[in-house]
Amino acid sequence: MSTPQAWRPGDGSARTETAKNSGFLGEFHEGHRWPWAIPPSMLQNRRMTSASSSATQKHFVALCEEVTAELNRLVPGIVDEIRRQVPEYHAVDRTEHEVSVTEQYRGLLAGLSERRPPNPEEVTRARSLGQRRAREGLTLAATMSAYHIGYREMWNVILARTATPEQSLSSELLPLVDLVWTWVQRASSAAAEAFEETTRIEDAARTTLLLRLLNGIYGGAPQHADLELTARALGFDPAKDFRVVVTPSESWESSRLNGFRRQLAKGARGAVAHSEVRGTSLVTISQGLPADELVEMLREQCADIAVGVGLQRAGLPGAADSATDAEESLVYGRGRSGDRVVWFEHDWLAITLFQREARLKPLLRPDRGASSLHGDAAVAICGLIDNGLSFSAAGRALHLHPNTVRYRVERWQQLTGWDVRTRQGLLRSVAALGLARHQPR
Repeated sequence: MSTPQAWRPGDGSARTETAKNSGFLGEFHEGHRWPWAIPPSMLQNRRMTSASSSATQKHFVALCEEVTAELNRLVPGIVDEIRRQVPEYHAVDRTEHEVSVTEQYRGLLAGLSERRPPNPEEVTRARSLGQRRAREGLTLAATMSAYHIGYREMWNVILARTATPEQSLSSELLPLVDLVWTWVQRASSAAAEAFEETTRIEDAARTTLLLRLLNGIYGGAPQHADLELTARALGFDPAKDFRVVVTPSESWESSRLNGFRRQLAKGARGAVAHSEVRGTSLVTISQGLPADELVEMLREQCADIAVGVGLQRAGLPGAADSATDAEESLVYGRGRSGDRVVWFEHDWLAITLFQREARLKPLLRPDRGASSLHGDAAVAICGLIDNGLSFSAAGRALHLHPNTVRYRVERWQQLTGWDVRTRQGLLRSVAALGLARHQPR
């Protein structure tokens, strides 16, 4: 494989060294050509372009002025093409998008007319746009793609104008290939650098705020005034409902975590969700994001990960309780077989009992041992409880004759000593079976 080389003015073969290091302009190695269209006539007439006549230059300047005057008509179609090829840009306000593209084109056309690269003001404008796109939650790849599509489309507009009988300027464009590429490189590199700087700064600030919020919630001071300000700074409404979801932090390498955070940023409209590692848990605190969607995002990144889902609760005190729900659900879920997503709202009794399992063991120990909690009799008891203590309904649910259900319920009483027709027997049966889901057979 040939070694990448720096792009040299005039050969159109590779990127500038700056572009190569930035990694944003594609891998144009030795032998690769300019990535946009160049008419064959321009290449055939290359020797004629070394000393362009002043008349031809005037014609080209007039062409640039003509295109500039028509930007209000041209830009909407180009913006349509950018948004078609880069769907992330649908999140960008349409009017602002058209204004920013128009500004880029005014600078480019002026620069081509004057045969100059971007000036400091135009580079600063590119940096500002990169910062804005970072704050809007777009990815760097999407932002760079939009730059390239936009410049390519304008290049095609210029080519189309020079190819008409009235404008025989095709050979005049060849020296401008290098200049246009310089514009692409400098503008996109400036935007990319500003994008990454903004992302680093905002990520650091977000991490500091989020850890401050989580420390307050976990530390038992959820009603502190400063914590409300912190929650608002992260986009939360302290008075609304919160939900906390946790997973083991050791399962999250940086690429997975970044992928999950990108998914969170694209969550349901109006939702707010942030995720950060705290101790041994990856803690996600959310507001307005459906919990099943959040769990699905987590499982997309780590298919078999244990997940503890706290109850949705009101206000910052509720967020603290939801965090406790989630952490306790995770501990319960990590040790049980089967589905490892544990919802506190579904398994609250078993989770709560599990926290006191050692103290409750004497009360919940079957007469004939723990194996009694996993046989056919246990299945029959669960079916009976889930079907209103009706033998007929339990039989239909379990595909058994009601008398078979009745026999197995009697067998349960013999094995455990608990009669489900009594309050104590029913409570002990429910509690023991709930804990048995967590225990290996």
